[in-house]
Amino acid sequence: MISKPLVFAALLAAVSGSAMAADLGRPAPAPAPAPVYKAPPPMIYSWTGCYLGGHVGGVWSNDSYTLDNGAFVESFSFNPNSWIGGGQLGCQMQASSFVFGVEGTWSGTDLKQTNKSVVDPLRNRTFKLDEIATVTGRLGVAFDRWMIYGKGGWADGRIDTFALNTATNVSIDLNAWQSGWTVGGGIEWMMWQNLVLGAEFNYYSFKFDRSGLDNVGGTSRFFNTNANVYSAMVRASWLFNWGGPVTARY
Repeated sequence: MISKPLVFAALLAAVSGSAMAADLGRPAPAPAPAPVYKAPPPMIYSWTGCYLGGHVGGVWSNDSYTLDNGAFVESFSFNPNSWIGGGQLGCQMQASSFVFGVEGTWSGTDLKQTNKSVVDPLRNRTFKLDEIATVTGRLGVAFDRWMIYGKGGWADGRIDTFALNTATNVSIDLNAWQSGWTVGGGIEWMMWQNLVLGAEFNYYSFKFDRSGLDNVGGTSRFFNTNANVYSAMVRASWLFNWGGPVTARY
């Protein structure tokens, strides 16, 4: 007679063998899929905010006036060139790709030239422009970190007109701020989140008709006046950015 433990052991061995046989006939499970790498979403740079910065470059001009000093009436032309440098302050807002704002600038320069009278070579005539201030509107189109823009508005220049008779030391010196207008444009690149570098070209136009008394009480008059001024400069501004950069969302 067979004991119960032997019967149980035989049944367990048969079940285990059947399970092993089934495992040997089953295909191996497929490996887990490798993780898929996704590039980080791009950064979107915003041009919205206020900015403060400086500029430096070169300036040149074509200027003219006619002087009536009571003895002679003579016209003069001047073509000085100089350096230019100063600062800018502005605020702007970006809507889609368009950027619009307002900007104020102040620039110092040294546009100065003295010509001798053709009628009397002892008489010197001088034109000088040493400061320019502007308030302009700006409209640009942004391409992420890049922006191209145009600007235009009011300009004010400090212009000095000086005439001297070297034989008698009779002179007249009239110095005043003269209002005019300006147009220009440029390109800017947002190097970092807040640092903006750029290049800009501007044209300024001034009229400066005036009259006054010389140092012995005689009257002189400057008329038919015109100053056409051109500048090319590089700029750097710190943008107090209100909207970026931000991560794009898919």
